[in-house]
Amino acid sequence: MGMGMNSSGGKAALWGLLLVLASCGSPGERSASPRPRGKAVVSEQRGSERAAPIVFGAWHAVRMERGVEAMLRRASWLEHEGKVEQALRLLDRFIRERPESGALREARGSLYAAEGYARAAEHDFEVACELQPERVAAWCALGEVRLRLGLEASASAALAQARALGYQGPDPTLAVARLDEGR
Repeated sequence: MGMGMNSSGGKAALWGLLLVLASCGSPGERSASPRPRGKAVVSEQRGSERAAPIVFGAWHAVRMERGVEAMLRRASWLEHEGKVEQALRLLDRFIRERPESGALREARGSLYAAEGYARAAEHDFEVACELQPERVAAWCALGEVRLRLGLEASASAALAQARALGYQGPDPTLAVARLDEGR
């Protein structure tokens, strides 16, 4: 089941969807501009106890979660150094230590997706959404990975859940519908 990108309308709809997904997430969950591969965003928000999100896989900002901040920073540092496999192994270990953490699953899913392991990424984003269903960015990432896998209906459902949780950007389900029209 492919996405039928033979028509120019389908390609335009896909680009529109990718633009929607680039802005997917609640305020403070996404970096303002695309980041070069391997560059992690790690900074403290002024006047707030909450740390800024960390970008993993050069595409997805993971919102901090109490108790795993140091773990996320350590894995991010390894990715920044170009040691993605080591970062994945470290995240595996951290997930065994903190299986209730949605942020750790989201970070590993982001790296898996960036490395081309869409099925593994989908699984991690699904688990992150099950563990912490309020994570808007995890729902957006799940939708994007499912689109990469050609699972338009379940991608649309995940993106609709992000919208229901307060995602304020353009309606991602409309972009999915436009993809279907372009077939």
